[in-house]
Amino acid sequence: CNHDNIVGQTTPVNAYPAGQSAYSCYDMLGNVWEWTSSWFEAYEGFVSYPYRGYSEVYFDRQHRVLKG
Repeated sequence: CNHDNIVGQTTPVNAYPAGQSAYSCYDMLGNVWEWTSSWFEAYEGFVSYPYRGYSEVYFDRQHRVLKG
């Protein structure tokens, strides 16, 4: 996992050979960014106070959810 190494981006699949599974599979968890078709919008009961600039300004139907 590159989280502990603070890489800040995805890494090549074989970058961590010590994490190879018994079936010779690498990097089976994390290390991916996924664009979704969902709009980034408030869920029911969402309250942005006191940090409106961290989310509310993006509820504009121009930004989508990114998982990663």
